[in-house]
Amino acid sequence: MANLNLESLLELFGSAYRGFERKGYFREYLSDHIQHESIDVYIYRHVHKLNLWPIDMAYENQRKKYSEEDLFDIIEFLYDNVSKELGRYGGYHRELGRKEFRSEINDLLRYYPDGYEISEEGEILRLPSTGLEYLLETAVPEIDPENVTTKIEAAIRKFRSFRSSLDDRRDAIHSLAAVFEFIRKKLKHVLSTKDENDLFNIANNFAIRHHNDEQKTNYDKKIWLDWMFYFYLATMHASLELIKKKEETDSVS
Repeated sequence: MANLNLESLLELFGSAYRGFERKGYFREYLSDHIQHESIDVYIYRHVHKLNLWPIDMAYENQRKKYSEEDLFDIIEFLYDNVSKELGRYGGYHRELGRKEFRSEINDLLRYYPDGYEISEEGEILRLPSTGLEYLLETAVPEIDPENVTTKIEAAIRKFRSFRSSLDDRRDAIHSLAAVFEFIRKKLKHVLSTKDENDLFNIANNFAIRHHNDEQKTNYDKKIWLDWMFYFYLATMHASLELIKKKEETDSVS
């Protein structure tokens, strides 16, 4: 399947939306707002935008078609307000509705340039490069939840967010470098001095951690920031695994 442009994505999204709407997947959370004409207020409270309703205009009205950001915002909004109706007297099941909505929408988003997905938490994120998915699917070894794990998870979310600018991605790499700085004393016991120095030189030489006139700033940021982020993330996984293994060995001896 070829990559989708925005116009094609809007048309396919519209078809998917109509299918879920006909089956009542938005009845539990949106029907009262639509009935009482408060849907615009409800959407504004969620995404802080006006003129996103009715959703049909996203793909039918040439003058009012959604921008990419509008589309991603409304997808996140719908994910927050979807639930599956379990028969006439069975009530609704939010998680089942979310699962089905996420699966169908992700089958479209992954073919949009750069590739995206809506996460289980309802955020639209950029897909990793092929072969690097395991770095996002595998939890980092637990060393220090507050100062290590949560910082890494926040950096990943910031780097992958569809809203992230190149500066945001650079900041995410800076956050990973800060985690390496936090565990630097422990790194000395599991990495050679050269490997440790190389790790910090990458951030220093590419204007990630500090700023001076000797740094490289004329590189293709989109390509190199991706490379630096996933290099740091892979190294983080390996380093934390080595640290954890050493601490477990030391505790036994």
